[in-house]
Amino acid sequence: MLTLLTLQAGRLWPVQSRAYSKVAAAISEVRKRSPPTCSTCNKQGHTRRSCPAKQSGWTPVTIEAAEPGSKEALPFRIIRSKFSNLPVYLDYRNGGTRILTKIRRIDGDVMAMERMLRKIIGDKKLMTRVDELTGSITLHGNYRDSVNEWLRSLGF
Repeated sequence: MLTLLTLQAGRLWPVQSRAYSKVAAAISEVRKRSPPTCSTCNKQGHTRRSCPAKQSGWTPVTIEAAEPGSKEALPFRIIRSKFSNLPVYLDYRNGGTRILTKIRRIDGDVMAMERMLRKIIGDKKLMTRVDELTGSITLHGNYRDSVNEWLRSLGF
């Protein structure tokens, strides 16, 4: 039996409800018997979060020995988000007149990554902000596509 609360004389009082408890018991019994159904592809056996139709298809690169130029030889690594996306974001400030590119979830030597980014972008007046504590780099300007392309070419 479930206990419901009713408002009487300005206080909440517990009330026993047999009809409500029977419905709740029937619903929980049905949930126990049937496997989960995905709301994306309407197939049973998996949920929406683990649906193979929603996954990006990205798999981490496995290299046995660290070759020169491979991502294992780099002094930093990028940790992808839980949906396997690269953590490169655009941030619009001042009503959209100032655009910042934020790279988050950097593990390792953040300063080495910033030096490599400066070489890849090639803009001598590029302003950056490095936060080693949180593992993020902020670039002044819209460089999201070039940073994403560079990180994918490294194997992240």
